Amino acid sequence: YNFCEDHNALDVTTFISSRAHRATTAFVDAATARRLTYTQLWRSVEGVAASLSVDMGIRKGNVVLILSPNSIHFPVVCLAVMSLGAIITTTNPLNTTREIAKQIADSKPLLAFTISDLLPKITAAAPSLPIVLMDNDGANNNNNNNNIVATLDEMAKKEPVAQRVKERVEQDDTATLLYSSGTTGPSKGVVSSHRNLIAMVQIVLGRFHMEENETFICTVPMFHIYGLVAFATGLLASGSTIVVLSKFEMHDMLSSIERFRATYL
Repeated sequence: YNFCEDHNALDVTTFISSRAHRATTAFVDAATARRLTYTQLWRSVEGVAASLSVDMGIRKGNVVLILSPNSIHFPVVCLAVMSLGAIITTTNPLNTTREIAKQIADSKPLLAFTISDLLPKITAAAPSLPIVLMDNDGANNNNNNNNIVATLDEMAKKEPVAQRVKERVEQDDTATLLYSSGTTGPSKGVVSSHRNLIAMVQIVLGRFHMEENETFICTVPMFHIYGLVAFATGLLASGSTIVVLSKFEMHDMLSSIERFRATYL
């Protein structure tokens, strides 16, 4: 069925969430074994989207920045932002404050999601940018930071609001604004539309020919287009379980394969 031609008003989050499957677990944190079921995932996405729209005034076309290593929360933010027609821009946690400041100046985000360990980079790069903390422990340690407007956990618990503004998202609207590494010159913003991402979801599903629920190990950075397309979005359409490592460490990866009985690496 050709979604790309027949359903022009379709965002990638809706496309993924509408796919039928019988899976239970969406994400597993390799370090803590904490699980996020598909029910919890989509409930969190709805809550974060409602909070972004109602409490923070995020609208279609607005840019939202994520500065974070891999985590089971990273996809929640991406899916919620894109469901509104807002645009995700990601940046490498290893980037310098100067590099982050350059990207912020270019992409002009209205809000940033980050973890407490990376908070100093954001505040130094953009002193007035509102911030949502993705880790609750960090929120307790940074109560005096006036830039912090919420925690992801608080947002995820927000009840969906029936009367909130829902703008029409077209497949040709921008979904992500990811930046090249800059190895051959200045880093450049690369635009991907909802149509691009929907097509990539289909490619991911076609590549693996999955007939039953599989378990994938994720060490590829989700801030990179490969990690975002495969692990933060695409594989969810198949009902796969994704074991998330915050970074690549050989021992951790091998032990996770054994511990969680991974079927794909």
